[in-house]
Amino acid sequence: MNFYRSQATDYSDLLQEAAARSGFSASEMQELLESELDIDHLLDYITAVVSDRMN
Repeated sequence: MNFYRSQATDYSDLLQEAAARSGFSASEMQELLESELDIDHLLDYITAVVSDRMN
């Protein structure tokens, strides 16, 4: 049982870190990860949004 808890905690921490680095909220990042986009398209989308925010 602890294995699943540590997995969920690790996932939550990673999600929060990714959100903080990208400028997305944790809930926005969760929605993106649950979308039907494949990894390449997801990364392209995140890169486009983040680069536009920086310009």
